[in-house]
Amino acid sequence: MDTFSAVLGDLLSRCISFAIDRCHQQHQGVEEEGNLQRLRRVLLRIQAVVEEADGRCITNRVMLQQLSTLRDAMYRGCYFLDNSRCRTIQAHATYEVGDHSPGLSPFSPLKRLCISTGAWKILPRAVEKNELQRMLDHLETVVSDMQEFVVFVSSYPRVPRQPYCSYLLLENCMFGRQAEQERVIKFLLEPRPPGAAKGIDVLPIIGPGGVGKSTLVEHVCFDERVRRCFSTIVYYGPDSIRGGSLTVLADTGMIKHRNPVTTEQSLVIIEPGNDMDDETWRGILHSLRDGHITTVSKIIITSRSKEMATFGTTEALQLDFLTKEAFWYFFKTIVFGSTNPEEEPKLASICMELATMVDGSFMGAHIFGDILR
Repeated sequence: MDTFSAVLGDLLSRCISFAIDRCHQQHQGVEEEGNLQRLRRVLLRIQAVVEEADGRCITNRVMLQQLSTLRDAMYRGCYFLDNSRCRTIQAHATYEVGDHSPGLSPFSPLKRLCISTGAWKILPRAVEKNELQRMLDHLETVVSDMQEFVVFVSSYPRVPRQPYCSYLLLENCMFGRQAEQERVIKFLLEPRPPGAAKGIDVLPIIGPGGVGKSTLVEHVCFDERVRRCFSTIVYYGPDSIRGGSLTVLADTGMIKHRNPVTTEQSLVIIEPGNDMDDETWRGILHSLRDGHITTVSKIIITSRSKEMATFGTTEALQLDFLTKEAFWYFFKTIVFGSTNPEEEPKLASICMELATMVDGSFMGAHIFGDILR
């Protein structure tokens, strides 16, 4: 009888503990879902402000820095939310496709996908909860600090809307380089101080291949402020540099813009294939001064080599690859467009891994984006 009572008491105790744990887990689940909803609402507020700012012609350097901070916070928050959702999806997929699906061949693409997603670290629930709370606190602080920024943004003029057809080609869009674009435009529009010696101002733009140097320059050249400032914009590629000087303009130079009504000032863009020495650079300057185009006042050099910075008359602009959070936002936009990724959670999970494999390559993002669309 005593043994039976002990067993019954132990069983009752376990049942009570199980019920308490179950209630506690349900409470934690409700609390976590509530925090996720708060995170989504905070992100929507930040996204609304960023989109409104992107539609304004902001030229103030400090305002652009604040916008960059807001944009980085938005990227981090979206990445956290999507990554958390994908970890859950991958955990379920690994369980379902693993040893519980004997009909799948070991060479099945689905099984290979689940094996490759082992990089997704399944975090303890307490760690995920703490990460969520820290991200939520950070973003709510960002929102509380952006009220003054919102007021100032409304004072800037709106950017003229492009024809609808231009929005259909995502390849024509520049992503995450607004501050850099304004810096280049400021360099081009800035007049020489009165009394300063005549010369050519040079801005080197340096960064690894595929980082977006040419795309940035292309957007700068299409800016209406730049086109009004220069009568001619000419591009010289690697084949234009031979024997220490530029070849004849008509043979190799690409005229990107011509406006004879504007002032007789020209912008030259040079993209050398390899490093240049001082003698080659002097030959290029001599060729431009005695060339067939109007007076050259500004030069932009785009190159992978940091040595090109020595030819600049101002500090070189260094371009780096996007952070993983910003690149995922870009990749997601390329793949899903206006579709909500939450409606296709499994596909979003696969896309997130592909974005990691592409490793910041814009070309890779467009290739995978075309396939997945």
